[in-house]
Amino acid sequence: MAAGANPAPVTTFAPAPSCASQTAWAVLGLRAAGETNAPAAKRGLDYLLSRQNPDGSWPEEATTGTGFPNIFYLTYGMYRDYFPMLALAGWLEALRPVPIFPVERPSRLPCRHSAGIREREFV
Repeated sequence: MAAGANPAPVTTFAPAPSCASQTAWAVLGLRAAGETNAPAAKRGLDYLLSRQNPDGSWPEEATTGTGFPNIFYLTYGMYRDYFPMLALAGWLEALRPVPIFPVERPSRLPCRHSAGIREREFV
């Protein structure tokens, strides 16, 4: 190739094995779409649970960040752990009939006003 010439653009798709972060993105998307009981969601959750390491992390060998194809790619070190944890925690919350950490809402909250402290109705 002559100096200064651009390489031919990549026009083919290179399949890669599933990875934790992108599987978690799919699971999060299904939950956001209301597909809590979709078979694809169950497969994604099963995949995440089966691939989790004993220390709680997930393996992710491939580079899954963006970049410029054939020039450089970005690797986000926490994606492989953050997104699977978010997906699993969100699904657990969606499937539980009651919150894990119930929060009591007070009926009245104090608020500061120019005339002093008065109570405000909490709606």
